[in-house]
Amino acid sequence: MSISKFPLSHLPISTQKFIIGIWDPPELIEYSFISKKCKNLVKSLHVKEGDVLISIEGTICIAINSLFFYFYEDWYRKRGNNEVRRQLKEPRSVELNWNSQKYNWNSQKYVLEKNDFDMKEWLEHLEYIFNCSKIRQIDLVHCSQWFDPDRIKEVFQNCTELRIFERYSFDFSRRILENFLPVRKLSVSTELFEDLKIPNQLLIQNFDILTLDFKSRAAVTLDQLLMTNSKSITLYGVGNIAKLLNKFIKMWIKGSNPQMECLSVFDIFENGEFDFDDVLQKIEHVKILEDHRRRFKGSVNVVVNGGIDILRYDGLKATILFIGHNVLYIYVWHDHCIAG
Repeated sequence: MSISKFPLSHLPISTQKFIIGIWDPPELIEYSFISKKCKNLVKSLHVKEGDVLISIEGTICIAINSLFFYFYEDWYRKRGNNEVRRQLKEPRSVELNWNSQKYNWNSQKYVLEKNDFDMKEWLEHLEYIFNCSKIRQIDLVHCSQWFDPDRIKEVFQNCTELRIFERYSFDFSRRILENFLPVRKLSVSTELFEDLKIPNQLLIQNFDILTLDFKSRAAVTLDQLLMTNSKSITLYGVGNIAKLLNKFIKMWIKGSNPQMECLSVFDIFENGEFDFDDVLQKIEHVKILEDHRRRFKGSVNVVVNGGIDILRYDGLKATILFIGHNVLYIYVWHDHCIAG
């Protein structure tokens, strides 16, 4: 690109902003590398705060405002040697992917030319020009264990949501959790822990949303549910849970889990067919017509159609929804969860 040869800086600021405002993303980013003045001009286009999402796989991906930056490194793990960890140094290349109406929404690719930045410098630069103050989400997926967990923390600092999808060494999982907790939202699977058992010290933390994937391999226990202190609890891949949910609801009616706003259970599998009557056995309830719509706002925001209402000992109402044959929701109508 010949951006640096164009006498843009001699034009009025308003004209400069108009011109760079019609550039493609690669032109904007290459221009921001020229000088501090250029960097600040690019930043001035992004008044609204950007959203940063990080995905750590065999490569690193930073997603900001529908732009995807892929960082490729030369420090590949030696086959069979899990102790060789990449340190997030200067990437070999950075590929930018984006979609644009200009190109009929077809995906475009461009390799950015800035080889003297390490990963932390890249992140800081992108956060600055796109007006981003924090990382919303970090996903650790396939091959993320190739990276040093302490270096991951050093580079990416903190995030609002941490999601760990793949099975790694127990030590890697432990160090990642130690490095990043507390967060507002956490997603983990039982495979991350020895004996497929989620640690109690994790369950008792005050997450806004806690997602637990049992992978159809481990059973959730009543003690685990009662110990969970999050506002929204989501369970995946749980089996033989109808009677356990019945006991849990009875305990909630007596006052357990006072912070809970929502319980979601997905991918229920049973030895036989999941029996919703078992969930409601000996629980006083009222069926609500499906055309009765209520707006729920809290850690999740949804419209609740119909359902089955139950009352806690102090009069607090909750609604149970059964969806299909393997999904259940419980919404608790705290005062702050009732939308006008």
